Amino acid sequence: MGPLFDSLRNKTAYMAAPNFGQKADILRYELLQRHGGIYVDVDMECVRSLDGLHGKGGPTFYAGFSNTGTVELNNGLIGCVFANVCEAENELVDHFLQLIPFLISPSLLIHRAIPQHPVLRSLIERIHTQHSQPLPPPPSKPSPPSQAPANLATILGFLGQGDAAVVKQAVEAGERNQAAMGTIEATGPGLFTRVVAEHLQQLHKQQQSKQDGDGHERDRIILGPPEWFYPMPNHVAQASSSSSSSSTIYLVPGVTYAVHHWARSWQQQEQSDDTSK
Repeated sequence: MGPLFDSLRNKTAYMAAPNFGQKADILRYELLQRHGGIYVDVDMECVRSLDGLHGKGGPTFYAGFSNTGTVELNNGLIGCVFANVCEAENELVDHFLQLIPFLISPSLLIHRAIPQHPVLRSLIERIHTQHSQPLPPPPSKPSPPSQAPANLATILGFLGQGDAAVVKQAVEAGERNQAAMGTIEATGPGLFTRVVAEHLQQLHKQQQSKQDGDGHERDRIILGPPEWFYPMPNHVAQASSSSSSSSTIYLVPGVTYAVHHWARSWQQQEQSDDTSK
């Protein structure tokens, strides 16, 4: 696939990922770690500029809490960017300002990507460790086959055709949700929440013991409330991820930066794969 793909730390995990959701998680962490910048899910609708987060002294890493009814940091929008005031900090910037002084003022903020952030490094290594762990040995005695399919068939036999269809759909939906939770915990918001929380705990301990850690420049982390990036609850069904009319009731003027439409396209891909087998 090319030298960039071949150099991925978690190339093997990417190839083994069961759906595009895990693949996208793995790639976003590695690309942000390598280049910095901002990652945004394709079903995020921007409602105002993110420049307010990129001012002088702003965060070097930011994300937001989901509106899911749980304590969850979502990885649908991750920023590794900050801005420096261009006051001839180095020869390159000074030369650039001399070339076009009529276009750029010395007080202009130039956004700079922040690669190699320790949070992203921890995410990448956690995925690598999880995927590198050996599989558990097979049991000494074979486990008895599950009776769930037979029991379900028995139950459906006592129901009318309409009720049986509803129960079957509910069971299938539960199985899909269980598979989705596996992805969320392995590479998605579940892992993201745990790793960021652990990093913040480490920073707190370092501050208490007056250790510098990775440097103060990388310690400015902001975790926005749901109103910033995820004002719309995840249980709200959207007819179209590109439609903004149904999401406006959740916007908080002057506060909301973006709206996540919870398209769940990677889950739909899993469902499509199952039905095609």
